Amino acid sequence: MPSDFGYPVLAYPALGGMYRRPRRHRLLGVAASLLVVPVVLLTLSAVLARPQPQPCRFACAPNSGPRLLAPAVYHNAKWGYSVQYDSSALSIAGSDADGVQLTPVDGDGEIDFTAARGSDAGGMVRSLLNNVPSSTFQDQQVIGPVRGAEVGFVDGQGTALSAQFVAASGGGAAEPVSFVCLAATRNGLTIGVIAFSQQELTVQNAPYGLDKGPLFDYPVSNALWPGQS
Repeated sequence: MPSDFGYPVLAYPALGGMYRRPRRHRLLGVAASLLVVPVVLLTLSAVLARPQPQPCRFACAPNSGPRLLAPAVYHNAKWGYSVQYDSSALSIAGSDADGVQLTPVDGDGEIDFTAARGSDAGGMVRSLLNNVPSSTFQDQQVIGPVRGAEVGFVDGQGTALSAQFVAASGGGAAEPVSFVCLAATRNGLTIGVIAFSQQELTVQNAPYGLDKGPLFDYPVSNALWPGQS
């Protein structure tokens, strides 16, 4: 669907480009095998264990700037930004001139980055959400705004939603998922992020319902803006 705000979307099918059905063992609660960044896990347990007056992203972490932990790095030549990610847990599934599509190695979910010239973070969020395919992500319900939404530790805007995932083939039962859409702007460049994974209702682990929240938080927090990389 063309954007009303002039922002491009990824040329490959963004948010579920492969529309892979989340593996059922995730729904049976076998989440202990998930490989996550230790820094995020330690911070998550400390921060979410008690009420917090300050905002946080969909997986909380200290706002201390990019954490360089020798990750893999995707660099966007057109816009000059980079995305650091854990290559043992995420792999590049596709890319275009504006961004990249990362998928967990266990097949549960997806996280996409894109960028455009401009300073309208809200317009980017709306544009990305308008391109979420309603035939695959059915019964979409807004959870609410993402508190303290950021991209690369630059303040922005965000929205969290829940939906029922239905495979493109139409086979099998619908499965609950959650997804978030974030955008921030810096020096006339806007970076947008949209991610989904199976739904996790344990608030302490996934305040916006994403069981992959801690894993996705790392590349979102450690995106490097032009001039930082």
